[in-house]
Amino acid sequence: DQCAQTLAPSAAQLEQSGVPVAMQQAARWVSPRGCEHCRGTGYRGRFAIGELLRLTSTTRSLIAARAPLNEVEACAHREGLVTLRQRALAAAATGLTTLEEADRVVAPL
Repeated sequence: DQCAQTLAPSAAQLEQSGVPVAMQQAARWVSPRGCEHCRGTGYRGRFAIGELLRLTSTTRSLIAARAPLNEVEACAHREGLVTLRQRALAAAATGLTTLEEADRVVAPL
C-alpha cells in the first residue's frame, strides 16, 4: 500500500489474463513501484488464496460413480465453486496484488 500506484492494464493484457469483462469495469488495478517499506520490490507480506470443493450430495455421488472429471467440475461450478484463478484475479482487481503477480502464481488458462 505504501508505494502501489493505480495503473490500468492494457486491453490486450486483460484479455490474455482472461479477466472477465464485469471484473474489468469495477477494478482497482495497481502496479508496484518500490519503496523503503517493501525494500524496493513493490510487494510486502503474503496472503493466501484457496480453492475449496464442497462435497455436496451431488458431487459426492458423481465422485462415487467415477464420473468424468469435467462432469464433477461442472457440478462444482454450478454449486458455487470459486477457482484458485478466479480468487487470484479478484485479489488483483481489488488492488491487493498486481495482475502480473496473479498471472505468475496462478497461470492463465
